[in-house]
Amino acid sequence: MVRSVLFLLLYFVVTTLMFPVALFSVIFRVFRLHRLERRYINLMASFLSWFYIIAGGAKVEIKGRENTEGLLDKAVCVVSNHQGIADIPVIVHSLPFYVGFIAKRELLYFPWVGIMMWAIRCVPIKRSSPRSAIRAIEKGVQNIKNGFPMLIFPEGTRSRGDKMNAFKKGSLKLATRSRASILPVTVQGTYHALEEKGRLTPASISITFHEPIDTSAMDKEELSSLHERVESVIRSGLKE
Repeated sequence: MVRSVLFLLLYFVVTTLMFPVALFSVIFRVFRLHRLERRYINLMASFLSWFYIIAGGAKVEIKGRENTEGLLDKAVCVVSNHQGIADIPVIVHSLPFYVGFIAKRELLYFPWVGIMMWAIRCVPIKRSSPRSAIRAIEKGVQNIKNGFPMLIFPEGTRSRGDKMNAFKKGSLKLATRSRASILPVTVQGTYHALEEKGRLTPASISITFHEPIDTSAMDKEELSSLHERVESVIRSGLKE
């Protein structure tokens, strides 16, 4: 309980202090300095993710880091299983480049959280609105094509345990419509950090980056079964 309270206090202090830092990304975006914007966002997001991991008492083991090489400045869609709320900071911390993600629109209403999400090019979505979902996919595809990678969780929700739910058909639209390289990721143990006991708990976490899958030359048949292929790759990482 004490750890959770201290973490929340540090979270609000550090995130608030990062608010003016995030505003600098506006300058890069206005003047279309996209390469500088990507590097700046990566440093900012990596620092915040590292802080959240350290403050939460987690230890992260990274496997397959070599599979992330050569993806910088390319159209990339990172695809991962989803065990817990700690998945995002663990993935962002472990990647050599930053990723944006699709998030609930309500999060934008928190001033400092909203600007941070905008800075790293997250895409807001109103889950109850089909139109919002379509706009979110279109925006995410455009981000990827412009060299701003996106992170998706095809399970649709957290498994809150070591089990992995089946990927939904059509869940890889961001990757297939942008003809991106998919970077499959397996996270293991993140649910120990919060979901298992309902409070912040030190956890040993592992993350595995698998070999990228290029979708640019895939035909319709290959694309139709792509979610099963990616799911199989990610699921294999849970057995290691």
